[in-house]
Amino acid sequence: MLSDDQIRAVWKVAEASGAFGAPIRLLLLTAQRREKVVTMRWADIAVDGATWSIPGEAREKGDAKELV
Repeated sequence: MLSDDQIRAVWKVAEASGAFGAPIRLLLLTAQRREKVVTMRWADIAVDGATWSIPGEAREKGDAKELV
């Protein structure tokens, strides 16, 4: 687990890294696993951009979820 100061430090470095830092910021904001973020598709995002439908896989617990 990261402390608040560590999260701020990672955020600043990711922000300064442009497109390479964007996935890091998304991971911090959503608390999703890296694999979920890197396999995200435009089709998973609602037209208004407010909801990300996260597809589930057979080996996962529970059903697919939506992140608002």
